[in-house]
Amino acid sequence: MGEGFSNFGRAWKISLRLFLKYLVPVLIMVAATVGTIIFSAASVFATESLILTPTSSSISTVGSGVMGIVVWIAYLVSFILLIPLVYKYRYAYNEAIMSPESSSKEVVVAAIMSYFYTAAFTMAHVIFYEDKRTQKFGSISAPNAVVENGPAVENNDYTTPIN
Repeated sequence: MGEGFSNFGRAWKISLRLFLKYLVPVLIMVAATVGTIIFSAASVFATESLILTPTSSSISTVGSGVMGIVVWIAYLVSFILLIPLVYKYRYAYNEAIMSPESSSKEVVVAAIMSYFYTAAFTMAHVIFYEDKRTQKFGSISAPNAVVENGPAVENNDYTTPIN
């Protein structure tokens, strides 16, 4: 309990640093939500107006529809911006736990480095196994005969590594 409270300030500093990184997509999402509320209300009033006076123009209804599309695009953009950020900073709290002497700024930087390390390490695995598969089968594509749960290798007991 005491250790948790002693790291309370550090946890908030890390959270605020991460929040600053997420600020742009969050602001876009908030603006899109406010836009949704405003243009939903405008659409209801425009529809009610058309019912009361059918000869009035439907420009406001079309405008609400266009703004609805704009709001939808804003949500889409915010998610497109947010998803890579979530993956980039997902190791921040792990780094904070593993390095209690690090400052909040160092933790966020370490999280970014962990992201790039993970991406590079994964790519190295892909390249390594593509190379091994090419050496074994002559191409990267799957062989004609595939044994369930393993490559088509004679007498494969699934414990023999691809050389």
